[in-house]
Amino acid sequence: MASGGTESTWGRLEEALILESKYQPSLQLPITTENGSEVTMGMRDGSAQVLRCLKVWYELPPDVLFIALNIMDRFLSRMRARPKHLSCIAISSFHLAVEYAAREQPQLAAAARSPADLVNISQAKCSAGDVVRMSRIIADKLGCDRGAATRPVTAADLVRMLTALLRRTADRLPAPLAEAVRAVDAEALVRRLESLVCTGAASAARSCELALALLAGRLHELCDGQETAVLVQDLQHFCRIQDASFIKTRELVSQLVANYNSAGCTPQRARQRLMWRLSNRTLKQLRPTTRLRSVLPTIEESWDSAGPTVTSRGSRRHRWTACGTDCNQACVRPATSAAPAPAAVFTALPED
Repeated sequence: MASGGTESTWGRLEEALILESKYQPSLQLPITTENGSEVTMGMRDGSAQVLRCLKVWYELPPDVLFIALNIMDRFLSRMRARPKHLSCIAISSFHLAVEYAAREQPQLAAAARSPADLVNISQAKCSAGDVVRMSRIIADKLGCDRGAATRPVTAADLVRMLTALLRRTADRLPAPLAEAVRAVDAEALVRRLESLVCTGAASAARSCELALALLAGRLHELCDGQETAVLVQDLQHFCRIQDASFIKTRELVSQLVANYNSAGCTPQRARQRLMWRLSNRTLKQLRPTTRLRSVLPTIEESWDSAGPTVTSRGSRRHRWTACGTDCNQACVRPATSAAPAPAAVFTALPED
């Protein structure tokens, strides 16, 4: 028999699934455009990366990014916008998302709620007044009640609900699967989900499909067995997800996660386009790599027994080899000289 906590988790999940369709975008942006009059999927992904940079800059919770992308995608699904207006639409969506999050967390940075500050940091080609007017237009077109306590249901919310539900039922699961369920970190999945929703192909999928596909992939990494497949199938049926659609979403999520975990370079269209111009003095103060340099030990070297060599131009070039001792100074001894030369210390310099 299910406990009261499990029943409340099921109830909150069912309520979120009912509201999901209300906040589900249906992006149908073209991949390319001939005359540049339409917003493409690559432009949308670039704006999403800028919003992700703003979220990191202001140290905001992940929910701000998910709400902002949800608002932007829903507006682009209903309205045909021009590329020159996309940056203003993205910043206005972020401004609305900060307002939603500020109701739940009043301690958010006040600078993130300032349209002028958002315009300056994002380097958008619009004014603070444009952001205020565009925010009003977006709220009106989407029917957003800026004073309401409810906010859009995102894939991050469903990831947390599904993970909490599995944790509450872990005691009734087989031992290997129960350990895998307890090892799932919901916030780690949310951080991985950030990179997925910045891709237009993933944002077009249902939020519950995206959340369940990401959770199922993590469970199969921890415990790949028949019990895991049955558990995922039960959640799939409860979320009313079709098999064909779920298979496509899982393949898409697996591909995006593999690209995210790979050591290759990020595609050009998926990179954020912000450029910072700093003076040399400011650059020296902010350079982060200076703290990452390590002091290398002294290299102990000596003359090679073969002696100096003659290059093609006739100049004498000496060969240096390690002497193999544990002393702190390098022993410099020319092979052709009987008297030892003065000791010299050679220190390896860190590479720039």
